[in-house]
Amino acid sequence: MTEATTWESLPPEKKDLFANPHCYGSSEGYKTPGYGLRDRTLQVINELDEDGRQKALAVLDKAIRELDKYGRSYLREEVEEIREKLQESLKS
Repeated sequence: MTEATTWESLPPEKKDLFANPHCYGSSEGYKTPGYGLRDRTLQVINELDEDGRQKALAVLDKAIRELDKYGRSYLREEVEEIREKLQESLKS
């Protein structure tokens, strides 16, 4: 098993995954908005240490608020699912 990654050591493109979940979709050639977001995000989360996961949780909370603001309910469900899995991983 590899050593956990800190939030600060994440490359910008991985932090962007949390900060801008609504940016994925057709621009990457996927047929449906948000396709693959869950898998990519969970992969990044699994690399984080506990502090990094706490910070990711805060960013996901902000993302949910932003998605509500812009009416992106189809992505909100995916982000909520990711958030739930992250919370479960913090409890264990």
